[in-house]
Amino acid sequence: MALILRGFSGYVQQQEAEKQHWQQRCEEYEAAQQSLPSGSIVAEGKQKELIAILNVIYKAGYFVGTQKEFMERMANALGCPGLANYAQALYNIKVAYKYDEIFDNLLKIAKQEKIG
Repeated sequence: MALILRGFSGYVQQQEAEKQHWQQRCEEYEAAQQSLPSGSIVAEGKQKELIAILNVIYKAGYFVGTQKEFMERMANALGCPGLANYAQALYNIKVAYKYDEIFDNLLKIAKQEKIG
């Protein structure tokens, strides 16, 4: 019986040490998360244009999953919750013929970058 109790005691101590390890890791991750910049990193007034750009990137097949999931993840990553509600903004930008203007500008910038 004493052997069983010692074995059980060792197991409990091992579990407690593992619990403390994971608590410490959790605290480290929370501290790292708090050090990240908060708020949106999307330039003022560029949210709709970014929605159009992200739409094209998704449609080109660079990401898996649904477009809704992709846009929600981008909204979280960029700190811009409005990106998750992309459907109406995307429709409006297409109707306003600004879609072509966005990509013409990106093409111009890409050519400049290529030249150096």
